[in-house]
Amino acid sequence: MLKTRRRKNIFYAIISLLFTLVLFFNANGSTLQGNIIPTPTSYEETLKEIAIQPQYDSSKYFIQGFTPSVTVKLKSDNRVQLNTELNAETRNFRVIADLDGLEPGTHEVPLKVQNLSSSVSATLETKSITVTIEKKVTKTFDVQTDLSQGNLQEGYELGKIAIEPSTVSVTTGEETLKEITQVLAPTSAVKNATKDIATTVTVAAVDANGQKLPAIITPEQVKVSAPVTLPSKQVPVTVVPTGKMATSLATIDYELNEYNVTVSAEQAVLDQLDQVSVSVDIDNVVKQTEVTTAVEVPEGVQVSPNEVTVTIKPVQKTTTSATSSSRSQTQQTTRSSTVSSESLETTESATSEASLPTSTTVEEPTSETTN
Repeated sequence: MLKTRRRKNIFYAIISLLFTLVLFFNANGSTLQGNIIPTPTSYEETLKEIAIQPQYDSSKYFIQGFTPSVTVKLKSDNRVQLNTELNAETRNFRVIADLDGLEPGTHEVPLKVQNLSSSVSATLETKSITVTIEKKVTKTFDVQTDLSQGNLQEGYELGKIAIEPSTVSVTTGEETLKEITQVLAPTSAVKNATKDIATTVTVAAVDANGQKLPAIITPEQVKVSAPVTLPSKQVPVTVVPTGKMATSLATIDYELNEYNVTVSAEQAVLDQLDQVSVSVDIDNVVKQTEVTTAVEVPEGVQVSPNEVTVTIKPVQKTTTSATSSSRSQTQQTTRSSTVSSESLETTESATSEASLPTSTTVEEPTSETTN
């Protein structure tokens, strides 16, 4: 009997111990699990300038005045899935602002994250945006530009400005359209130009203060071009011989294919420039020679054409024998001229005498008395 009772006590003791162990593990299971099995690592990344995609009827309305992007914080225990959302090319989620059903006016619209993986959570830095909704209108504007002498280097002149295309289509809100004073092609990037201008710029709709207004412009870029020149005038070309003229020459004549050229420079420099020159080497030149030589101008002066062709024409000295012969011929000619003159005088004298009338004496008859 005693043995049976002892066995029962041992059995109850074992049962009690088992219940105690069960209760112990049940109360401390999560702690033990954390110590035995590590908790998965949580990853977190921040994405900046995620575009906000408004949802509205774009055929009827034009929206403006809202911040176009937002910062998004992503968190996940799955690194692979998080990387997928970080990459713009593989990203699934987007941030939207639902404007459907809203009338024209200014509204506070909440932002929502769509299409995000269930294993990734997102927190928006900005919860909502302020949006102005207007009725959509379109109008054609002439394009204007601020290109001026201020874009050029000092002393240069701006020619006629051309804009291509000269008109654009502007789509904006009904109220915003009333504020547009011009569609401008800005050229602030063009500085100290010294050559013809040809630049492509993005146009903008601006108000009376020059502030850019929200609008969709088609095309959004135009080409602005204009010739850039220096003041110019024509000046004569003079020949400056260099070297030593041959002793057999009496002189050298020069013939140019261009006796005048066009020079361009700042006006102050141009006012001081009356002529330009070309250098011609006359060493050992004894016969007609043709050379092409550069037109010499001061620094900062442009010239057209920048080269001229010079024909060098040497003039030989006259020899002594030739001079004597010439003198002898001259003397003979003089003498012949003298003899001829004398003969002419004699002939003229004889002719003159022969032409005089002959003198005749007529005697009157003697008167006699007849007795």
